[in-house]
Amino acid sequence: MKQVKYINISKGIGILLVVLGHQPINSEMFRFIYSFHMAFFFILFGFLFKAHNKNIKSYLTGKALFLVGTYIIASIWSVVFFVLVGVIKEGGVSANELLMKAFDYLLGSAHSGSLTPNGPIWFLLAYFLYIAYFQLIYFLNEKVGKWSHIVFIPPLFILLNNSYFLPFSLNATILAIPFFYIGVLYKRLLATYPLNSFVLVVLTFTFLIIFYFLFNIGNSYDISVSQVGSYWDFILLGGLFFLPILLFSFFLEDTLLGNLLEFIGERTIGILCYHIIFITGVSFAISKVFGFEYYTLRESMIYILLVVTTYPFILVFILNQKWLGNFFILNQKWLGKFFRKT
Repeated sequence: MKQVKYINISKGIGILLVVLGHQPINSEMFRFIYSFHMAFFFILFGFLFKAHNKNIKSYLTGKALFLVGTYIIASIWSVVFFVLVGVIKEGGVSANELLMKAFDYLLGSAHSGSLTPNGPIWFLLAYFLYIAYFQLIYFLNEKVGKWSHIVFIPPLFILLNNSYFLPFSLNATILAIPFFYIGVLYKRLLATYPLNSFVLVVLTFTFLIIFYFLFNIGNSYDISVSQVGSYWDFILLGGLFFLPILLFSFFLEDTLLGNLLEFIGERTIGILCYHIIFITGVSFAISKVFGFEYYTLRESMIYILLVVTTYPFILVFILNQKWLGNFFILNQKWLGKFFRKT
């Protein structure tokens, strides 16, 4: 499905925030980014949602092959990177360490840093389960009515009151479910008012003011490890910041910055899966070639700015080379030969 330009620009903004959030930034900047950046992608799914009731089996199979298949490929490269880091830092890794790391990626949960050195790939599993859940809910909606939409309440209540860590990042999937309905509400809102309307501009500034006061409650957030503050403030923060990102993206449509953000916004999966490995590897090489201390280099604000503004574009350029990219990301064009395009 071809998306309007401002959607891809907004995805570009979102993925740059993901990259920035994985740099050694100060705690308040970290807390700010994590209060809404992953929520944005979950809300965007609800905003763009289309039920595939007539071809649900082939649709979900295609999504599973792409997202879970890419997770498997990224996990293999993550284990390879884990071994390389072990060789450089410790002279090697034991067979037991290697097996445990492989098991961590098989389990697919980011809790306790289990997916180190490439934690962000938790999103691929959580997002697939999120997609599958809502496609099945809307399929059931035709059979049993709107009651199908409340089935998430018991598991959500259990998660909020207990410390259960589920495999395949299912915790994040369940905690993100309310974001879908926020996305649906935004879809209805934008069907009534265009993005550049006075109403939405005023609403955006109102949301930013409310966001400011909620954020200053002081809670910390990271949905990948079920750290969601008091939860409902986390849901509100994500929902409140979605509209400002969309509006900003809309006004960037005819600018060079908008074109650059669109470029990476169309390739968010590759950046998500490999930016940590790429940035760590390049930074290590630079530190060795130019004689910099690695951690001093990584913590430099100038270098962080360089990383966020250039490295994602270089990574996308590399992954766009067909002879190379197919080793890292499952080819959607190949899948499209067998499954209906979405």
